[in-house]
Amino acid sequence: MNPKRFILIVCFMSLTIRAQDTIIDSDYDWETLKATYTLHYYKHLTTANFKQFQSGIAQMSLVDVSYYGYDHKVHRGQIVCHQSVAEELQSIFRQLLWIKFPISSVIPMSEFNFDDHLSMHNNNTTCFDFRLKTLKNGWSKHAYGIAIDLNPRQNPFVSRQGVFPDNALSFLSQGRIRADDFKGMQVIRIFAMYGWRWGGYWSSSKDYMHFQKNSLPAN
Repeated sequence: MNPKRFILIVCFMSLTIRAQDTIIDSDYDWETLKATYTLHYYKHLTTANFKQFQSGIAQMSLVDVSYYGYDHKVHRGQIVCHQSVAEELQSIFRQLLWIKFPISSVIPMSEFNFDDHLSMHNNNTTCFDFRLKTLKNGWSKHAYGIAIDLNPRQNPFVSRQGVFPDNALSFLSQGRIRADDFKGMQVIRIFAMYGWRWGGYWSSSKDYMHFQKNSLPAN
């Protein structure tokens, strides 16, 4: 289906959701949140890496997203991402809401003291996280705001070194993403329409929570 046509259908269906029924999980303003991020990384990064962080944070946006919770209610969360993917992430979340794909929470990393382990243990969905790759050298796509980890506990990172997060739930639990599952395949296809690749297709390891853009758009 054409992505634009699908978006129109989703927007029409979204009109049935009353704003007053939405549960607000996160309500930051971007300038305040950006200052919190900057102060944290100023304290924890080397001078060279902090300069790289400053360059990156200037290209980020704070995006409000609506999603279907495990309580069968509509929630509003917030996600920090690169400006170039902000609109398409909003569209992706609208489509995930329409198919009622359950999401645990979508809250900025500051709520977890910028601790990736803690965020994942709490099954929190995030995008921008200024960190290195898992088990590899170099900056993660998360550091550029072009990767998202969705329901980490249901969709763990699996490699020869083990499973992460270590409190991962059964693969059969709700909110999982699998190519052999109908709703999971819907999620994969929704992201794919916008050029986001799924880590579950990787060969050496499997990152079931992970979707990423391969690169930033050319200026």
